Amino acid sequence: MLQKNVLTGALFMFGIAINSPVMLFGCVVAMLAGLFVAKLCQFDVDKVDSGLYGYNAALSGITVLYLLPLNFISFVLVIFAAALSTLLMHLALRKLPRLSPFTMPFIVSSWLLFALVEFSGLVTLEQNTLASVTTVTLLDYFQGALRGVAQIMLQDNWLTGVIFLFALLVQDYKVGLWALAGSVLSIQLASLFGFAEALILLGLYGYNGCLVAIALSAIYPKKYGLILFALVTSLLMMQLFIEFSLPALTAPFVLSTWLAIVLNVSSAKRLKAAIIDD
Repeated sequence: MLQKNVLTGALFMFGIAINSPVMLFGCVVAMLAGLFVAKLCQFDVDKVDSGLYGYNAALSGITVLYLLPLNFISFVLVIFAAALSTLLMHLALRKLPRLSPFTMPFIVSSWLLFALVEFSGLVTLEQNTLASVTTVTLLDYFQGALRGVAQIMLQDNWLTGVIFLFALLVQDYKVGLWALAGSVLSIQLASLFGFAEALILLGLYGYNGCLVAIALSAIYPKKYGLILFALVTSLLMMQLFIEFSLPALTAPFVLSTWLAIVLNVSSAKRLKAAIIDD
């Protein structure tokens, strides 16, 4: 979640363990595989030590064991996905030096993984049949917001979301508040737009908004309108992925955040040009 803090990372791992020790195993193996590839390829030491080559690998490893049971094939796929995301991260850092890759390497490697497992018949990817939701309380919505924080790492557990928030608060209380605000606002807007209630309560409309809030509040802490624009954009993108039965992962976050950054830079350049002309 874009936080350079060892204790925060350890708490994230504890949060995953609370929900799924198997996915924690995939996370750890993938992080080690990504680190090995980065060291083997002699990538920049400072970037390796700061964890830039670890978080996409970790997410990729979690995704493998989200899709597949733990066995020899899935173990190999964890290593493969981690290595691929690490190489993609290096490529992105070289080719897009002014635009943070965020979780793009994880998205690309995971989309390839989804295609592979479906094509091979290891898993048949189908759209879930939504259960009807009758009475929804304020507590249900709040737990949905917490699940939104947890769903960043594919964890469907509100208690994991609490631990993740605490991990962010350890780094900076403002980051934790932005994360919760992003998830809460996303599910409120999703409900207002009439999106599927069951998906809202699962946190699937919250996690991209949560990441948008974390990322853009760090870059543009006072530009609330821009943050809100990116959050709404990510929400609408998420709905498009759901409508077409495609795995969104964190693509709505990355695309909407990139769009916000590009629009802000473009408007700043136009303003500067106008001042010079005057």
